[in-house]
Amino acid sequence: SIPEVAISSDFISGFCGETEDEHRDTISLMEHVVFDQAFMFAYSMRNKTHAHRKMVDDVEEDVKGRRLREVIDTFQHNIQSKNLKHEIGRIRLVLVEGHSRKSTDVNPQLNGRTDQNKRIYFPQEDCWSEAPNDSNVIVRVPLAVGDYVAVEVTEARGHTLRGRALWRTSLRDFVSLSEAERHSALGFAAGNAEISLLDEMKC
Repeated sequence: SIPEVAISSDFISGFCGETEDEHRDTISLMEHVVFDQAFMFAYSMRNKTHAHRKMVDDVEEDVKGRRLREVIDTFQHNIQSKNLKHEIGRIRLVLVEGHSRKSTDVNPQLNGRTDQNKRIYFPQEDCWSEAPNDSNVIVRVPLAVGDYVAVEVTEARGHTLRGRALWRTSLRDFVSLSEAERHSALGFAAGNAEISLLDEMKC
């Protein structure tokens, strides 16, 4: 087995000759595997393909549409349940890609991709310069596009996640930490945050 592997696939509903039993097999496969990403389409004939030359587009359009809706509904239900069960509270490595479309000057939001290629949104706030522990000295630094950052997942909405940035990192540094060490660093980060808040209040 491969720990933390994420699996994606493409699904075409209503391909030439697809039967109702074959469609149900697709639904069964999706429920069994619980794909992390899925690209789902209703079949349409394309010129200069094997299907165009040799096969007949014989599945009715309304049947294609109904089967596609069932495929999409199955994926969305499964990934929502999986994310709620396995992602909330996890610390994920995220590549910062830019500002989210809903980002504002008052409430700036960043978005990126986790190491499982899941979209995640989080507030644009300064984070720790590295994973905190009991022996290093850390400062808060801004994030920029292209940075790797450790993000705690706090919410799952469908196939997208929301969280909060913890510390800037690198691919090598992040994977060198175990899950327990990451959560230990989260505890040190919380302690440092309390100290920083007290210092600000004194000022």
